[in-house]
Amino acid sequence: MGFLDRLFSKKPRPVTADDPNNYWFYVRCRRCGEVLKGRIDMRNELSLRDDEEGYLARKVLMGSGRCFNRIETTFYFDRDRRLVNREISGGEFVEPDSLDEQNTQEGS
Repeated sequence: MGFLDRLFSKKPRPVTADDPNNYWFYVRCRRCGEVLKGRIDMRNELSLRDDEEGYLARKVLMGSGRCFNRIETTFYFDRDRRLVNREISGGEFVEPDSLDEQNTQEGS
């Protein structure tokens, strides 16, 4: 009965950072500097590329109210769903380890 309860449950399954089916990324808004976290569900959000050499995913992110700048991202993956290239407009990509360094410096 546990399987059917989970299948028909109204509660969504929690999204965890260590799930290998998620690709997490961070971007900084060019206009206001806000850092946004984005996620690509590798099972459901990839589209086959025109050249059929892999997949792509597009995401548009918008901040939480400081400004309404749209940050458009495109990610290119190979057939094994490994990241090959990424493009962005309206912001810049931020590496997670540089965020940790920033938070440490701001907290000092």
